[in-house]
Amino acid sequence: MHQYFNSHTHHPTGHGLELVNQFIQDDFSNSENLVSAGIHPWHLDKVELTSCFLKLEKQAENLSAIGETGLDRVIEYPLEEQKVIFKRHIDIAEHYQKPMIIHCVRAYSDVLQLRKEMKPKMPWIFHGFMGNLQIARQIIDRGCFLSFGKGILQQRPKLHQVIQETPSQFHLFETDDAQDLKIEEVYQRGALLYGKDLNEVVEEKLQIAKNLFPKINDLL
Repeated sequence: MHQYFNSHTHHPTGHGLELVNQFIQDDFSNSENLVSAGIHPWHLDKVELTSCFLKLEKQAENLSAIGETGLDRVIEYPLEEQKVIFKRHIDIAEHYQKPMIIHCVRAYSDVLQLRKEMKPKMPWIFHGFMGNLQIARQIIDRGCFLSFGKGILQQRPKLHQVIQETPSQFHLFETDDAQDLKIEEVYQRGALLYGKDLNEVVEEKLQIAKNLFPKINDLL
């Protein structure tokens, strides 16, 4: 029986292996098998940052990943202030040796520049990746991963090109906040784009996940 791994979901199903995203300002238990938490860029002007970071520090050891966090050039919150908050997430992730789930909107160069400057050792996963081939290669060259969701089910030739022309061992699949989307659908399209057997793809992503999130090995 192959286990589908969902690398980012806001709507856990309880089936398969899921990295469940929580917002650190919310009440949540760590009862889910795999949990990520952080301060989402969209929430920066709505939360009390000091208490959120205190809670994140307290929870970090039990989390499987830090985030989602990152940079977003579309929102009104000043980019330089976003960077300060993002850097604090990076410091926490490095201290507790956790991967990071990255939210990035029109800010790939900014995020990659910070990775170059801060030289973190932990891998980052760019969730809901919708960038082009050049950006994808830059991310992978820096030891980071791409996670694809509902975008690959759409007619997006440039996104499909990314899947077909970058190494699949740096790819993961997710459902994000699409409540009606099944992770199996994303995998099926991914396998089609790869030209690979579905079971082979499921097994490959599980092996990637085991390396990124060691707790998975205790759940299988």
